[in-house]
Amino acid sequence: MQRWREQYLGLAEFLPALALAEVDQFFTLSREELAAVRSRRGALNRLSVGLQIGFLRMTGRTLNSGQILPAAVLEHLGRQFDLAVPQLASIRGLYRRRRTLFDHQHVAMAALGFRHLPEHAERGLTAHLRRLAEASFSSEALVRSARVWLYERRYVLPGDKRIALLARGDHLASADFHAVQRRHGGELGGEAHRPQRGRVGNASRMAA
Repeated sequence: MQRWREQYLGLAEFLPALALAEVDQFFTLSREELAAVRSRRGALNRLSVGLQIGFLRMTGRTLNSGQILPAAVLEHLGRQFDLAVPQLASIRGLYRRRRTLFDHQHVAMAALGFRHLPEHAERGLTAHLRRLAEASFSSEALVRSARVWLYERRYVLPGDKRIALLARGDHLASADFHAVQRRHGGELGGEAHRPQRGRVGNASRMAA
């Protein structure tokens, strides 16, 4: 993944200002994505699906925010669908029924090949974080790495708290082990003195 894109991963809403190049990057739909949009009846439904696709591509998360949507994004999508778009709208304002919101989120996931994180994949993420924790004491770096790992494997990013718990569990386990090593002059070795790996698993269960 290009480094500049990492700043958008995990966002729950739009940043205050998106450059036109970024709007074009994330909200220009492919032929297949346009077909998914046009399969929906009604201008607002098509606009909403397009928003979900672009936001998921940008952040790795589905859109369910009460903020006013950026006019530049609405206009860019409107040109692609040949639609007149509302000047002031929020994603919740576009939906009368919550069920329709969920339906559109799943359409976006299918269009981009995303799925929710299953248990076996969470174990894979935990193993990945354990390896990184051996060399990093920064929980923030582990959270960023977790987001990239999930996105590149097309898993919808879970909430920040769940990712932070996974990352913090590995970070603390590694930090505890190395702190004990320092107190004993670096002479500790072997699995008997290593931190309890169960901490990460416990964090996973707490976050589930």
